Amino acid sequence: MKVPDYLCWQGRLTCDLTSPDGGEVWQCPSEQMVEWRICFDADSDERISRHQLSVSTDNGTTWGSIADSVGGGARTYQWVVSDIDSSSDQCLVRVISYVDTLRKSDSLWIPAYGCTCTSEGNFTIACYESSIRGLASVPALDLQIATSLPTRGTSLIGHIHLNHKADVRLAVYDVRGQLVGDIVRARMDVGKHPFRWDLRNRCGKEVAPGVYFVRLSASGRSIVRKIVIQR
Repeated sequence: MKVPDYLCWQGRLTCDLTSPDGGEVWQCPSEQMVEWRICFDADSDERISRHQLSVSTDNGTTWGSIADSVGGGARTYQWVVSDIDSSSDQCLVRVISYVDTLRKSDSLWIPAYGCTCTSEGNFTIACYESSIRGLASVPALDLQIATSLPTRGTSLIGHIHLNHKADVRLAVYDVRGQLVGDIVRARMDVGKHPFRWDLRNRCGKEVAPGVYFVRLSASGRSIVRKIVIQR
């Protein structure tokens, strides 16, 4: 669900957040580009003074600062995604653009109004260890899931960990052993690879609440994790 944007009461400034706009999976820590567009019918007595960037990991209930003061001419910001407590697929980014107006009596720029744009949909931040300290200490194959109790309407997120290049399959099965759907089926390099499953089957329908098994297979090895999808 999109968090409603604030309306520009003077109607001269509108903005649109183009990235992240929903569906992305961003690793923490990593560097990501936040991008937005501006429509501004300015005159010599007005200017965009700054932009303020914030992030929410709970679909807009609470917000934390990304940057308090980005220059008014900016339309992008290189964000170092860090200081996120835990993985979440309910993330939003918000940009507030502020306009100053020139007070002719003393030629001072004073705050006038602002406009806010927000991610069109939720995206995912997946938090992992920041580095690999030598492949000898790294498991050949590992599967980590943010929560084994996902709720309908959210997503299952986590990461696959490899210490060798391999053909990987990550699939979901029901309690009868029948294939529900493939999450990942690809050749992967060494490292940590984020994944996201929207809790839908091969036909695109939301699966029913209950017990399921997520199976990771690569190079003749396999790992199975039990999950319980809640209502």
